Amino acid sequence: MLQTTLFDIQHTHKWVKDQIISTPDVNLPISYKDKKVLSRYGDNIWDLSPYAIQKTTVISFERVSEYHIEEYRRLVYLLLLLQNSNRKTTHTGLAPSTLRIYSSYLYYISIYALKHKLSLKDFFASETLITNYIKEMVTTSSAAKLTRIILNKIKGMNIYESGIECVYKEYHNELLTEIEKSSEIKQTPFIPPRLYIEIINELWNEFEFLSEHKKAIISFYSRMQNEFGFAHSLNKGYSSVDITTGWHEAVVDTKISTVFERYDVKNRDNAVYLISLIQDHCKLLIHAYTGMRLMEVYNLKGACLIMKDDSYLIKGITSKTYKKIIETYWVTSFAIVKIIEFLKTLNKIVAKSHNVDVDTIPLFPTSLLFNPLNKLDNHKNPLSIKNRGSSHKNIKHLSSNNFIIQEEDMVLLKEVMYHRDWDNDEEFKVGKPWPIKTHQFRRTLVIFANRSGIVEFGALKRQLKHTNLDMTLYYGNGAGASKELGEMLATNDIAYESAKERPLLECLSFMRTIKDGTMSHGGIGKFASANPIVFTSVDETLKQFKNGELRYKDTPLGGCTSSEECNEKLHHSLVACLGCESSVIKTKKLKKATIKHEVLINKMQENQQSFAPQLNSLKEDFEIMNKALNYYEKLGVEHE
Repeated sequence: MLQTTLFDIQHTHKWVKDQIISTPDVNLPISYKDKKVLSRYGDNIWDLSPYAIQKTTVISFERVSEYHIEEYRRLVYLLLLLQNSNRKTTHTGLAPSTLRIYSSYLYYISIYALKHKLSLKDFFASETLITNYIKEMVTTSSAAKLTRIILNKIKGMNIYESGIECVYKEYHNELLTEIEKSSEIKQTPFIPPRLYIEIINELWNEFEFLSEHKKAIISFYSRMQNEFGFAHSLNKGYSSVDITTGWHEAVVDTKISTVFERYDVKNRDNAVYLISLIQDHCKLLIHAYTGMRLMEVYNLKGACLIMKDDSYLIKGITSKTYKKIIETYWVTSFAIVKIIEFLKTLNKIVAKSHNVDVDTIPLFPTSLLFNPLNKLDNHKNPLSIKNRGSSHKNIKHLSSNNFIIQEEDMVLLKEVMYHRDWDNDEEFKVGKPWPIKTHQFRRTLVIFANRSGIVEFGALKRQLKHTNLDMTLYYGNGAGASKELGEMLATNDIAYESAKERPLLECLSFMRTIKDGTMSHGGIGKFASANPIVFTSVDETLKQFKNGELRYKDTPLGGCTSSEECNEKLHHSLVACLGCESSVIKTKKLKKATIKHEVLINKMQENQQSFAPQLNSLKEDFEIMNKALNYYEKLGVEHE
């Protein structure tokens, strides 16, 4: 049963009236645990851990100046009660982790106000001070976004509850927008396709190696779990342990030497590192095949894989979208089945010694459990099986010379994330290893789900020999999903992120097509060639895609900008594109399509009786396409 959330509790406002504003009673409950009050309004620390995926989530008021503490505490409380207007939900309040971020940023504002010997009320009431704060203190995109959020939320509060009138103006917003555009935007980058293919294939190569030696791995760690005297180095000096099998003998007996040599495992304590490494490889593959966030993966249970409508789903929990912990699902690939089965086989070692069902324990338990001498007090106690904490140290093992950034990777990054100052970003340079981060796989899945011309999806599918990326269909447009499956997937918000990203990717794909150095034909194509200045600004063109004036998808003849469904697709004819006002026709693609038509016609003529109706239609299309091709090629020569 999921934990009752902080925001399901109906707060009773016990107001203590003073001359100006209302203040909550100091005994007002803020959080509960096991139906008992955990934190109250007047406490110096609000413990919100029972309502967060990350188990320790507290808001501390201890560092806040006495001069600001009353105002500060009241504002944090009102932030807690505010509904997040950016999300379609009936639940009120912010996620605990988000509230902690907001309270921390509000603290920095209080420091600035204190420096000027002002109350928070006086600070927010001054247009000049807000302007100066933005100019002096806000230097990054994330800071600009947080500043805008805090100012907007405080401005929207009831003055009789907050005691503050915030004079946040439009020109303040314009200043923040300018900072967002000009600063180094540290939005998580997607992994360029060439590198993505290399990383995924390397992950699978490592997994296949581990799978080949699974029997030896299980044998070694089973004995290490059950025999306290097993696999100790004689020179380590375990005076309290009766050594029954030395390290070298244990390695030989379990036939695990090849694995330990590969990962430089040299003693029993060091063997725990291999468990962490195995978990990291498996975890990254789950990220890549689901788009799950870090803590969503770490909170998976053994029984997380299910089938629905012939689709593989991962069942887990999230608190990101609905601001409380809820069950949700992620669509994935059949390839993940063997990942989860491998992890569960490994976890059975721990589950058996603790006398619990492997399906009920974390899919990623802490690796220390595989070396019980490190946790003798908790050994065989089911409550000691905790999920592993967040760690990135073993990801560096993959960020090696195998994944070197090349010029083509940077070109694509600069095209898609065009506001970011890539030239001055030392982390991403040609010749350097790609720095792998877990969230990059989610961002990459969102990019791939749109199947825009920016990324050649077919090439990915052909080259990723181990993968099936059909899951991107669900997040790209919901294709193939039943109503029930669609509702199950809706709560993980990847589809939302995909839809949010779509206008930019369509815009960039459109501009790439019309700005490729050759003439464009067709309705929009001809207009773009005749008026090259119209589509020069990405930002201005993007506005047309965001407000629905334009859409774009690649076609066999070039592209289409229509926002409506094309009826001509039912006829399986490309000729209609030639006269369509929404089309972009490129001579090179038209020539390729015309040649394919001619080849098909020649094959069908070998059996004319079977294909007579289709053959006549194809011949008519070929004549029209060939005539258009000759005309466009002539125009191109004259243009040159």
